[in-house]
Amino acid sequence: MFEEIFLSLFLVLSLTIGIWFSLFYILKNARKSAFITSLLLVLFFSYGHVYNLIDNVTIAGLDIGRSRYLLIPFFASLVVGVYYFIRTNRKLNNATTITNFITVSLIIVASANIGMFYIADNENFYDDETIINYFSIMPDTESTFTKLVKSDLPDVYYIILDGYAGTNSLKEFSNFDNQEFITFLNEQGFYVHSQSYSNYPTTPTSMAATLNMQYVNKLADIVGTDLDNMHPTFKLIQENLVIKKFKSKGYTLVSFNTDLVHLDEPKKFDFYYCESNTLLDNKMVNNVLHLSIIGYFIEDIEYQENRDEILCMFSELPEIKNIDEPTFVYAHFNMPHTPYIFSANGEQVNPSRESNLGSYANVNDYINYLKFANRETQKLVEKLLDTNDP
Repeated sequence: MFEEIFLSLFLVLSLTIGIWFSLFYILKNARKSAFITSLLLVLFFSYGHVYNLIDNVTIAGLDIGRSRYLLIPFFASLVVGVYYFIRTNRKLNNATTITNFITVSLIIVASANIGMFYIADNENFYDDETIINYFSIMPDTESTFTKLVKSDLPDVYYIILDGYAGTNSLKEFSNFDNQEFITFLNEQGFYVHSQSYSNYPTTPTSMAATLNMQYVNKLADIVGTDLDNMHPTFKLIQENLVIKKFKSKGYTLVSFNTDLVHLDEPKKFDFYYCESNTLLDNKMVNNVLHLSIIGYFIEDIEYQENRDEILCMFSELPEIKNIDEPTFVYAHFNMPHTPYIFSANGEQVNPSRESNLGSYANVNDYINYLKFANRETQKLVEKLLDTNDP
């Protein structure tokens, strides 16, 4: 946690010093350079906050909460401010002090907000064993496992398509008939319930229940009913009973990077594929940049990282069956969940900038993404079931 905070502050300070020295080299005036640096930083780091305030705000039918409109006053303020303070003959003592104070305050507030998030995350998640102890009762599965010796244990693939609606819901709300894919699964020996629906409406609660083989309603007895975050379910997911059971039976554990904080826990697995290692993996840097004027471009970079991770998972999954030991594979695809980043044929789709990396409003994009998921999953299943494919 503290390494992430330190890295973020180091990058901000490095950027500040770099801009100031560059301007001082050009202008030969320390005060003017300091003021312009402050102006740049205020505009840079305040953009995301202003964007969130006016997001989805319309005036006379015009949606002003778009970067194409918001960038105009920001750019104009920058040009006017830079021009004025380059041309002015005033000493700027007070102006520089004020803008420096605003800039430092802005950086401190942003850092404090994210720091408090990590502190809360640590208190509610990593250090609290009460939740785990409360859900530590293991359902009786011994009769299934004890009948088999290790060499006869089957490989188990738990593949999740996050945000995948049931057949009836697709038909009723999206006017989409998914029977072709369902028929394929049935023909391959899978059982598909015709009235299926999720046990909970959110991924953290749903996965916490499934991976612990019990409902998580009892969480309210521990954390109360007023808690407004999902951290307790994160703990249940990362310390889940299913993984512990497979590990106790000698299974090789395999998973994949998803960029979802409540699912990614590399140390729990023997093999962990498709892991990225970029600056955006630093959660604090990620949050700071998302709220900056380059947040739009950061999202585009993340969309591409999401695409690469999904394609990597489809590429690596068929190779896992070459592992000699009994294997449990946990493959959680963040699709057709938002953001809708693939078309039906696999072309890249760039969603418009929305809160929470996408919107459920565009049904066509969702259905196209689901078609892509169907196509790639069908090819994956065929490869996994192909006994002639080494």
